Amino acid sequence: MKAAEERQAREAAEARKAEAEAKIAEEERLKKAAEARKAEAEMKAAEERQAKETAEASKAKIEAKLAEEKHEKTRLEALEISNKKRQAEAEIEKLEAQKKEIAGRKAKAQMELDGAKAARYDLERKEAESDLAKAKKISEEALARKAENDSKIAEANRKQAELELEQFRATVIENLKVRAQKGSAEACFALAKHYLSGDGVDQSTSQAIKYLEKAAAKKHRAAMELLGDCYQSGTGVKQNTSKALKWYKKAAK
Repeated sequence: MKAAEERQAREAAEARKAEAEAKIAEEERLKKAAEARKAEAEMKAAEERQAKETAEASKAKIEAKLAEEKHEKTRLEALEISNKKRQAEAEIEKLEAQKKEIAGRKAKAQMELDGAKAARYDLERKEAESDLAKAKKISEEALARKAENDSKIAEANRKQAELELEQFRATVIENLKVRAQKGSAEACFALAKHYLSGDGVDQSTSQAIKYLEKAAAKKHRAAMELLGDCYQSGTGVKQNTSKALKWYKKAAK
């Protein structure tokens, strides 16, 4: 009987040992799974950080180019204004000389009038008044031409800048489409925002939803949140609170 009890005790100890080893193995498995999830989360955070840095770099490049274009436009406008100003000053000096000459002629006519040459004076006075009227008209026309030219140049510069900006935006959109086709979640998300706002493209909520779904399928958190907002508000899709909640929950994981 003592041997049976000892055998039973050994079996119980071995069972406890096996149970402890199984528990340790299960803890090891859970630890490895947690570490794998942690590594996956760190990798995803690194990818999101890299995508954010890329977007910020692109934004900085665009802003730098716009600032450069603005500086160049300002420089050209200043140069044009300076040239026009010099031309106007030259014309004004010429007109002043003409005015002085006309004033001299008028003084001469006055002297001749004092010398009893009234008829001749009257004729020259009329001529002087005509010359003054012509000079005034020339001055007004010169100033009007200058104002018209300045306005046309400014309008042409503005249209050129707008055209170049639109071309640059179109290039950015095409680059985003190429990256989206290659599977970039960040590019899909950026395109979705462009289609929602109509910035650089024709506004299309259906296209925005398409790219949001692509980005969300690649676990893009911001895309998931925005997709939830669309279902909550009914933007581009039929309003569905349960689907909105589903995407909010996925984005929160």
